[in-house]
Amino acid sequence: MSRLSPDSLFHFTSCLENLLGILDNTFYPRYCWEPFELIDNDKQPSTRDAFPMVCFCDITLSQLMNHIETYGKYGLGMKKEWGIRKGLNPVIYFSKNSGMANRLSVVINGLVWDTGPTAEAFREIMLYIKPYEGILHERDWDEIADRARYVIEPINVRFYDEHEWRYVPDRNVMRRKKIEWCIPRDMYLTRWELADANKKLETDETRLPFDADDIKYIIIEEERQINEMIRELRSIKSGRYDPDTVDRLASRIITVQQIESDF
Repeated sequence: MSRLSPDSLFHFTSCLENLLGILDNTFYPRYCWEPFELIDNDKQPSTRDAFPMVCFCDITLSQLMNHIETYGKYGLGMKKEWGIRKGLNPVIYFSKNSGMANRLSVVINGLVWDTGPTAEAFREIMLYIKPYEGILHERDWDEIADRARYVIEPINVRFYDEHEWRYVPDRNVMRRKKIEWCIPRDMYLTRWELADANKKLETDETRLPFDADDIKYIIIEEERQINEMIRELRSIKSGRYDPDTVDRLASRIITVQQIESDF
């Protein structure tokens, strides 16, 4: 029986430098701000903060182009078996003002000031909940502003089409390492403060590691970049990829041009 979803999870980024950083260091979580409303005029306190995560999409190569145009033309396709083994989980989508959204709102409002283990666990579960569709806040730095805040250009996106899987680092690990579980929106929208906060997430305990054999695809923008990509793999200083491994990874390189024309 054929499946509707692939056996890969894709993560995209905006530039080759970021992709090489992932290949060198594996995945580090980054603070992400995803505001949403469950029901009209009922903004939840948790949506005012940014939380650490790594996000993937569970869609076929033939369906990737819209996602690539939104999130970047450089990425990795990881084996889904690796994601399951590492504790990734699909997000739960809700439709605004639906029955489920109303019930979620009641639960959140009832637990918002509770400090017990049940309330804390539910707040963590909320990090795996996402609207069916909504606004994606594109970010561009305002270099003129004293605190270099983001200039936000909203894009309407049907998030459900991404079939997102998500990794969120363990809160107990974060607490033990004295890393902020969440940061306020004001900090998230200030470049140097966000950079400092993200840097604290770069620990062995919070990273999402992988081996070369967990990679199914390395995606770059253009064919002319393939040789450069292979050279960069050979020069990675961490020693993660020996010559035979680089040869195997080279066979997994595909380009956005190929995806657009062949899949």
